Amino acid sequence: MDSMDKDLLKTDAGMKKMWKIPGLVVLLILLVLVRMMEETFFYDPFMYFFQGCRSENPEVFPGYWYFNVALRFLVNTVISLVIIYVVFQNMASVKFSALLYLILFVILFPLFIYLMEHVQKDDYLAVFYVRRFLVQPVLILLLLPALYYQRLKEKRVRSKGDF
Repeated sequence: MDSMDKDLLKTDAGMKKMWKIPGLVVLLILLVLVRMMEETFFYDPFMYFFQGCRSENPEVFPGYWYFNVALRFLVNTVISLVIIYVVFQNMASVKFSALLYLILFVILFPLFIYLMEHVQKDDYLAVFYVRRFLVQPVLILLLLPALYYQRLKEKRVRSKGDF
């Protein structure tokens, strides 16, 4: 590789770093917008109920509500996976994270439906927390530091092997 190729690679790496922070800002704004616009875009009859206005159970259209919870999970997951890609620029991290999101959804979504169909009127706390994990991008808060730590650990192992 001649010096011109090396300069091009450095320029390409610099461009990637230059777009990393603005890209992250845009993606974080998207997550905030999903949260801010939840009433507009997603049907959730228990939104006010879980905020403390528990006068009585709201009227629920279960299939439509379950679809909206799944849709919101999907939107937050896609944005979160793009954040992970922008931060680490590593498809292995994205694939691993996507697998974790899939496992979380496969476990929590049926549990959410079961709880909604079988919970007693005054026992909505379990439903609240399961719903929260499905509609809020909580997993990204765990994945980013864990993946960063893994990356640091891999760098240390590689640097020890370079004697």
